[in-house]
Amino acid sequence: MFSFNSSKNESKHIIQKASQSVATQIDLVGKDLKDIPEELFDILSLKRINLARNRIRSIPEAVSKLTKLNDITLYGNKLESMPQSFSMLGKLQIINIANNRLTSFPQGLHANFNLVFLDLSINNIRELKPSIKQLVSLRQLHLSDNEISSLPPEIGGLKSLEVLSLRNNHLIELPREIGHLKNLKHLYLQENRLQTLPKELINTSLFTPDASLRIANNPMAAPIQNSMEKNGMAGLYELMMKIDYDQIVGTMTKK
Repeated sequence: MFSFNSSKNESKHIIQKASQSVATQIDLVGKDLKDIPEELFDILSLKRINLARNRIRSIPEAVSKLTKLNDITLYGNKLESMPQSFSMLGKLQIINIANNRLTSFPQGLHANFNLVFLDLSINNIRELKPSIKQLVSLRQLHLSDNEISSLPPEIGGLKSLEVLSLRNNHLIELPREIGHLKNLKHLYLQENRLQTLPKELINTSLFTPDASLRIANNPMAAPIQNSMEKNGMAGLYELMMKIDYDQIVGTMTKK
């Protein structure tokens, strides 16, 4: 009991001090908070908030008052949903909601057109909605350790995307529209159920220097595995460039 009260009082002190100094950032990591103190939403100057490793279950709609907010970290809480009012935070660029209890992609985030970094790893998200295509500025999307079994074709609308992490999900295939991601340079697909990769990946930046494609622990077709084991990405590129690539790989996956 002493520990909880001590953390609670400390949090109030931090918020009071931040309010008095017109602070632009506040750090409330590991303060054992169940709720976000209302006073926090009165500090309209805030640009960065770190609330990681607490016990927060919900975010009040009052978060919409923080119109200058650029970066929010909510890692390691107990959030099951996010408020629609997040759509009103037009300056948000970085959101980390990893390691929570979300079961669906937060709908309020689709309107955050300036978002460049989004981490939703270690949740229970089952699907992505077509409206994800609205995140046109997004450069990094982290969705590892969820329950995703498929990606919508609209994933190809994320024209700025450079990093896509989907490790440890239930993906059976990737949509061909992933080839529309011209800037995609790092793709992490380990521990899924993928048997093949779409030929359209050759249109991305995955085959440029310093790029990375990770496909370990998938029941991948032998031609893909063999090509990468022998010649890495160069081998995969050569395989995908073959006119009958789909036939070669498709035949192998049916055996």
